[in-house]
Amino acid sequence: MDKVLVEIRVPAADAKFDAFIPQTSKGSEVLEIVKGIFTSMFEGKYKQVSDSVLCVYDTGKLLDINRTMYEQSIKNGTKLVLI
Repeated sequence: MDKVLVEIRVPAADAKFDAFIPQTSKGSEVLEIVKGIFTSMFEGKYKQVSDSVLCVYDTGKLLDINRTMYEQSIKNGTKLVLI
């Protein structure tokens, strides 16, 4: 399984971290994993909500939850933002 290293930022918690994500994962899977990680890591600073989205930091483009990371050209070094 091919994975890519991305940086994920969460402005609400003033935090960021690097993560390996499979290129075959759909946006919905990545979003749920990221929300779960931040909820447990930053109790009180970030609360999981149903309308959270991931977007590409450089372009502001929202990730499509139904398409894979590969289909959305997510590659090593891509910066994502959880909003």
